[in-house]
Amino acid sequence: MTLFDCSTAFSYIIVTMKTTNKYGLLLVVLINWMSFANVMYSQKLEDMTNGTFNLTTVVNNKIVHYQSTDLVVELDLQTAQFTMILDPQNIKTGIDSLDKIIRTRKEVFRMVGELGIKHIPIEKHPPLEFEVSARVQDETIGYLEGEGELTYVFNGMYSSILTIVFNTDLKTLGLNDFIPAQFQNVELFIKCPIPNMS
Repeated sequence: MTLFDCSTAFSYIIVTMKTTNKYGLLLVVLINWMSFANVMYSQKLEDMTNGTFNLTTVVNNKIVHYQSTDLVVELDLQTAQFTMILDPQNIKTGIDSLDKIIRTRKEVFRMVGELGIKHIPIEKHPPLEFEVSARVQDETIGYLEGEGELTYVFNGMYSSILTIVFNTDLKTLGLNDFIPAQFQNVELFIKCPIPNMS
């Protein structure tokens, strides 16, 4: 919250104090201060960052990587829940024929899930390893189970790096009609920085 936001909220409380009686005063001040605190709290606990998406499979007897650096990651630091969104138009393999197929998917790829930790720490911490559960929205095939790791790498802008690996299949990801792989089993590797919120 900016200095302007803080001063505006405080000014509003002062004006309210001058125009209410002594019994209504405490209630009004508390309500406004709680609202002000909730805004600060929610801003501190929720953030958005960009990550990388790397799906590895086999096409025509060759290992192919479907990659993107435009993965949008929404994180709730308090609950360790996340939403990941990727436009198929931003996925590249370096092979024109495969790129054209994956880009025929019109809907964005959207995954929601939860890290197997109570919260996402932003302070210094040892490397954390945990299970990750997720599902692709609009798909009813099943859930993804993967492994995650959070590594502290404070450099001013970021506090940690989150990596997630899913060993799954194209049908569960909802991508079986857009990736002509020889095998359904694939590895999905996701990596994103956790912004420094302190």
